[in-house]
Amino acid sequence: SIGSLLLFALCTLLPFAAVIVLLGKSYTHVTANAPNAGKQKVYQEKTLRVSAPKRALLRKELVRFRANPMYAMNALMGSLFTVVLAVVVLAKRDMLLGYTTAFSGILPLPAVACAALSALSLLNLTSAASVSIEAKNLWLMHSLPVKTGDILMAKAWLGDVIGAPFLLVTAVILSICFRASLPETVLLFALPLILEHFSGVLGVAINLHFPKLDWINEVVAIKQSMSTFLCMLVSFGCIVVPGLLYGFLFFGKLSLNAFLALTGAVFLLLTLLLERYLRTKGAALFDALN
Repeated sequence: SIGSLLLFALCTLLPFAAVIVLLGKSYTHVTANAPNAGKQKVYQEKTLRVSAPKRALLRKELVRFRANPMYAMNALMGSLFTVVLAVVVLAKRDMLLGYTTAFSGILPLPAVACAALSALSLLNLTSAASVSIEAKNLWLMHSLPVKTGDILMAKAWLGDVIGAPFLLVTAVILSICFRASLPETVLLFALPLILEHFSGVLGVAINLHFPKLDWINEVVAIKQSMSTFLCMLVSFGCIVVPGLLYGFLFFGKLSLNAFLALTGAVFLLLTLLLERYLRTKGAALFDALN
């Protein structure tokens, strides 16, 4: 009935009107006496920090890396195992030196250590999802006044900056503990670093061909993308294939140190070819992403 309708309207509109009146009287007083009311941040002149474009791009990658624990965990597996290797060598040094005495003519322990450290360097997948996680910022990346090739190379350099300290410290420990000769020491430092950089460049190249840009959470792009899976598969192949080649074709015909040096030369050539690809066709692929 009309009476009931008017009663309902009265019961709803009167409280609403009362709230509006009360807030209208006290709003100005409350906001004026708020703790931060009327305070303005005073600008303090500071020295403007200017960086070269490549250094600024690398810093951006480092900031994103530190801001995402899942990204860091996925990318640092090889480095964590590198630390484990160093600890095991320090703890079991006498036992391993006994192995050196018994089998030094067949498989020199410094060369075996170099192979192990090189294999671990391939497990750092810092760039496998580096293009995918830029999905929401692609427009910004495309608008930067820098070469697209430098943007892609910064993603590859991220792995070098993060993984190289672990590799270098472990290489020092291995070379001292296993009394490596000068050529063995050079190989112990050079081969893992070459493979570390190869892994970074390879990850960017694969991610350009298999980007996952429709993610809601970055974890999906990092953990559940085709690019990450393929990078893991190729890295595993880069570990297994040289081992099989040496075991079935070169064992007894070529020393392990010579084979590792040859392997390093091959991966260095592949790295240079991939870098050239990223700066040319890879850059065009990145520019076409949206």
